[in-house]
Amino acid sequence: MNAKDLKSTLNEFNKFVNPKTYLPVLLDIMLTCADEVLTLYATDLDKGLQLSIPAKGNENFEALIDYKVFKKLITSLPPKSYVGLRLQEEDMKLQVITDKTTYSLNAPLIIDEYPPLRTGETLKSYFKIDRQQFLTAIKQITFGASREEARPTLMGTHFHKMEGEYTIRMASTDGFRIPMKFIYPVDIKYKSFEDFNVSAIALDQVKILKGEFLEISVYNNLLVEIVGSNGRIVINEIEGSYPDYMAIAKRDKEVKPMVAFSFEFAEMLENLKSLEIIYKDLGVNRVGFDLKLDKEGAVITDKILMFANSESIGSAACPLKIQGLELSKQFQVTGLSGKFMSELAITGIERFDVKIYSNKSPVLFTNNDHGYAYVLMPVNMEPK
Repeated sequence: MNAKDLKSTLNEFNKFVNPKTYLPVLLDIMLTCADEVLTLYATDLDKGLQLSIPAKGNENFEALIDYKVFKKLITSLPPKSYVGLRLQEEDMKLQVITDKTTYSLNAPLIIDEYPPLRTGETLKSYFKIDRQQFLTAIKQITFGASREEARPTLMGTHFHKMEGEYTIRMASTDGFRIPMKFIYPVDIKYKSFEDFNVSAIALDQVKILKGEFLEISVYNNLLVEIVGSNGRIVINEIEGSYPDYMAIAKRDKEVKPMVAFSFEFAEMLENLKSLEIIYKDLGVNRVGFDLKLDKEGAVITDKILMFANSESIGSAACPLKIQGLELSKQFQVTGLSGKFMSELAITGIERFDVKIYSNKSPVLFTNNDHGYAYVLMPVNMEPK
């Protein structure tokens, strides 16, 4: 095999070998060569990655090798150089053979001590989906998950099959915002498809997997397996009940919002950058929305005012161009987190519809063309 292919494959394991592990054996990577295929596997016990690449020759072996040392060696080689691997069991060495040099790396025969790739028992949920669609959904959802280990349930992304449909709703929340998105698998098995919750951080690694489609299987032994054409990722399912986020996000269709409008996100992001010197002061992170009035006191229907206040610095305001303004009742100045609104840039969605029901109710950002919704909890605009 060439060094470039092996190097790029090894790089994918960065998030699966934890340098702070309490088990020294988890600093290693498992190499298995058989039938002209080299399979690499590593795990941090919460998740595991297995990838395969073609390997010419008749060598068959299984070895553990220090991941950091092996990766450093392969990275140092010229990209077009040839790399051969051979295990010498008698002296527990893995030979790395290049065009000019043969390296002998320690490969202790403690394979039985390395945690095997977890396998599922009874399948309880399965779907097959276009890879690019799934990667886009992961990008648009996982940023909303909590990063606090004290709340492990909220560190996950929740999957829920919509009743009677080939549609799954993905959602994450940290208690302050809820990104949600519909995805459309090409196949779903098991009518008793059960909801599941899986680490958002681990899902971010799914981009490693290749192929036109990905297959996601969930087993009753708390295992989620995601398979692509070049390998698989296994992730421990997060135990515990996921919060009923729809109780917050869902609104009675008969209840009209206080105000509704549409806007181009690029302009909102530009406004947020203009206001951040104010709203980031002392970590307050508050941006207000108010109606914009003309000289006669009439509501201007194609603009809404975004503003920020800080007792230590002062204030700033700028208009946001909008369309389709609808007012159903007396407007109340509403505050939202500037940081959380800015993070909508991650989604790549260019336009949003907004519904504000009151200055104390969750605010709903949607784009129906993308099957996307983002719920934000309001913040108090009273200065601290």
